[in-house]
Amino acid sequence: MILRSFWDADPRFLDTFTKRTHERLLQTIGKSSFDPNTQYVCLLQYTSALSMYSVYEFGDKIIRGVAIVEALTAATGAEGPAHAFAWFETMYQADTAKRILQQIRVRSTSVHGIVSPHGSLVPATSRALNNEVTCMMFRALHLESDVRLVGLRGAAHLNGKEGVIHGMDLADHTRWRIRQHMC
Repeated sequence: MILRSFWDADPRFLDTFTKRTHERLLQTIGKSSFDPNTQYVCLLQYTSALSMYSVYEFGDKIIRGVAIVEALTAATGAEGPAHAFAWFETMYQADTAKRILQQIRVRSTSVHGIVSPHGSLVPATSRALNNEVTCMMFRALHLESDVRLVGLRGAAHLNGKEGVIHGMDLADHTRWRIRQHMC
């Protein structure tokens, strides 16, 4: 999902999509019938000359997911991960939700050393867990997240660089793939 504010400000948009596609999107969202609080545009680019877009309504699950992501990134309260775990269970079929939640539990233990309190399915709350859960929800909602690298020691020259998270590194599940901003 690309925020509307990026369409004009981010040069990557026109590198990815044609000027004609850009104009059609602007025309679509400019219609009086388009409500950005309840609708979004899905754009698929097949080739440089062929793209398709549709207007969809935000569902309650999507809006609730975004609210949970906002809560997770703002604080370390215990209700954040619990709400997120419940959201995954309503968003996906039982087997898929179980797999995603197990992946979060495994990563919270193996990567961050976080363990679940006795009798709880949700790991102990921490900023690291909130970040893990947030990234998984971004992935489920097909959202991108802007990041700024800080605290790197092995690649200190990258500190201060900005980019966009593009999901987990398939070769090393303790790392995330980030595309650097070219600005």
